[in-house]
Amino acid sequence: KINPIEQKINPIEQKINPIEQKINPIEQKISRTEHITLIKIIVLNLTETIVLIPTEIDHLIAQQTVEVEDNKKCL
Repeated sequence: KINPIEQKINPIEQKINPIEQKINPIEQKISRTEHITLIKIIVLNLTETIVLIPTEIDHLIAQQTVEVEDNKKCL
């Protein structure tokens, strides 16, 4: 018997696969940190089981933006 969490994950994985195929060529053009940010945002959008209040999402995005800027300074 498949547990309920796996039942929710399977359709999410099916949605992520074509998105990953689109991201692969894009990934070659952008930095790894920016790519990770895209993945996090996509996963947050697809995962209905994770509910974040808007301020938490803003904080996550702001935090990632700072990391991207820090990485650019290191280059």
